[in-house]
Amino acid sequence: MGVTIWELSERTGVNASTIRYYERRAVLPVPHRLSDGQNVYAAADIARVRFVRFGRGLRLELDEIRALIEMIGEGNSEEIDVFEQTIRERATQLQRFCEAMRSVSDAIRAGEIEEAGAFDRLTDEAEGQPAAEAVEESDGEATLLSTPNPKRKRAKS
Repeated sequence: MGVTIWELSERTGVNASTIRYYERRAVLPVPHRLSDGQNVYAAADIARVRFVRFGRGLRLELDEIRALIEMIGEGNSEEIDVFEQTIRERATQLQRFCEAMRSVSDAIRAGEIEEAGAFDRLTDEAEGQPAAEAVEESDGEATLLSTPNPKRKRAKS
């Protein structure tokens, strides 16, 4: 027994136009069409739409979600493992980025960093690099504006 697109929408919290969009993008299979022209979706389609909604909530790209759905459908555990590692690396980078944002926020609050230094720190620390020093030149003097990095040379004053 299948469900209509409206029932699928109601059960998953995803509106019908979005479900049709997922079909056009091949994230969902083309539904079975009854003789009266009405599309009917299977129980697996409900689970897929719920999964797509969950994946989009995690900010996965539709192409990534489609690929994962295909891997699961094919029973391809090796590719799932590779994708899992990619997501794990992304999560690690996001964690470093969160830590860098906290560092920049603290430095802004303390008046210890300027705009370019903040962007450099966010980029460097999120990439796992030591944060670069930012200097501001005024009247021929350089002033340190970010937390010094012991691995880099200090700006001369």
